[in-house]
Amino acid sequence: MGLVGIATTLMGMMTWYAVSTERWPFLGVVPIWGFALIWGFFFTLVMIFVYMFVTPSVIAFSNLQSAKHENPIMESCRRIEKELEEIKKKLPGD
Repeated sequence: MGLVGIATTLMGMMTWYAVSTERWPFLGVVPIWGFALIWGFFFTLVMIFVYMFVTPSVIAFSNLQSAKHENPIMESCRRIEKELEEIKKKLPGD
């Protein structure tokens, strides 16, 4: 699946290069490898943005939703906390 996506992206990039150089002749001064470098830089910036901002946000939202809506693990943690509180009450000292 990933290789198909990469191939489709590369073919789309080459098509876009051919169409854009016909439409805007001043882009014809940029060779195809320069066009690929520009797109590679753009994709790298997008991947960095996704890694730094989008992924942590999605993970935080997922954690919040799983904690709010009857997550079995959270229910088990609440039960353990309640048992710990009962044990603390039985201990001498505090």
